[in-house]
Amino acid sequence: MKVSIVIPVYNVALYVEDCLKSVLAQTYDDLEVVIVNDCTPDGSMELVRRVLGDSKIKREVQILEHDCNKGLSAARNTGLAHCTGEYVFFLDSDDEITPDCIEILVKEGVGSRRPDMVVGDYVVRNSTDFFPPLKMPTTFLQDKEDIVRTYMEEKVYVMAWNKLVRKDFITGNGLFFREGLIHEDCLWSFQCTCAASSVAIVKHPTYIYKVRANSIKSSTKQAKDVHALKEVLSGMVQYAAYCTLEHNRHVFSFIEEEKLRLLYACRNYGYDRISFAREVYDWFSSLPGPGLIRIFLWDVLKTRYCVRDAHYFLPAALRVAYYWSLPEYLAHRSRHGYKFRFYFWFFSSLIRRAFFPSSVTLPEAATE
Repeated sequence: MKVSIVIPVYNVALYVEDCLKSVLAQTYDDLEVVIVNDCTPDGSMELVRRVLGDSKIKREVQILEHDCNKGLSAARNTGLAHCTGEYVFFLDSDDEITPDCIEILVKEGVGSRRPDMVVGDYVVRNSTDFFPPLKMPTTFLQDKEDIVRTYMEEKVYVMAWNKLVRKDFITGNGLFFREGLIHEDCLWSFQCTCAASSVAIVKHPTYIYKVRANSIKSSTKQAKDVHALKEVLSGMVQYAAYCTLEHNRHVFSFIEEEKLRLLYACRNYGYDRISFAREVYDWFSSLPGPGLIRIFLWDVLKTRYCVRDAHYFLPAALRVAYYWSLPEYLAHRSRHGYKFRFYFWFFSSLIRRAFFPSSVTLPEAATE
């Protein structure tokens, strides 16, 4: 069974040598290496050609050239369009894979079952920041509800790399990367999960994620970041509806958490908070949802979710103010912290509304 490793290349002269050597050293033989030159301005491609020329290990290699810089998503899509393997593996050119990476994912994940996706574990280098771990043991999921719940409960990371994905699953479901979008992995992984009918988890570290200060994620401008998060969220809502999962409680909860991520970004990036809070909330309110009865039944036994989704049940005059304050409420990890902050805000707002109607706007902390 042939596996195609797709490697976009752009401004990675310090890393691409080690990346490519880790691919050439794979213990799995039936490999195709697809390198996409995204019009890199540095010497990355010269290093690629030198490594390929000097290597005693010969692999089937395609080098594809963009005539202008199109971004990571476009480079991955170009690789997808030209690769010939039954499974595709995305590798960022500033990372590495372990020598037995593909062999382990094929042997323990694919076997005779041919799942839509195989997910391996990874390790992080050059950073002490938190990165979402793989929280699942080695297992095989073929129940749709199990697949959706596993991903939506964030037991599987969102990054596109370190996953063997069946090529006809990608092409048959139109699961190409949205071009020109930051956080494209978040949307793509969500869509893959919604479309998948079988997923294999391999609890073995097969990927080495190397964090660098000038990576795409680290250098993202704030306004562009907020716009991208909004586009990702909109894409998730649309795709959930396309897959008839808009009334799935796990999908609903995941999308609500994505809304909070966008809210955190808006708050942290110093927008005009009063007007922007209303704008964001109005947009959230325009997105289709499962209805108040379902939300109530899903949340009633989970305090954090009750606090997170209480705005749906508040009087219209209080919804925006409450939602803008959610980061402070949810920062209190204990159940008592959630409840105290919510009850204090709610009853003080009601009292102020009864005696001083004009004073009920956004909380002071949100209007600085």
